[in-house]
Amino acid sequence: MKIGDHMMGRVRLQGSYQRTFSEPDGQKVLNHLMKVAHVTRPMFDKDDKVLAYRTGQRDLVLQILSFVHKDPGALIKEIEGTLIESET
Repeated sequence: MKIGDHMMGRVRLQGSYQRTFSEPDGQKVLNHLMKVAHVTRPMFDKDDKVLAYRTGQRDLVLQILSFVHKDPGALIKEIEGTLIESET
């Protein structure tokens, strides 16, 4: 596979992620994933296996976020907004 083909595939995949998670239902799902995967709260645990599991969950959601968002500042604001919404 050529590098150009690989990059085009990644661009198409990123577009799929953006379309999926830009819709209202996709935003609800993404907010839920950020909450349950400890993206918006501490993930520490005294049990190493639990910590490893949570790290895997968090890494997966962070990968999704990296496809959906280009601007780190916008991502930080969205995460902060999720924290505020979950407190109310």
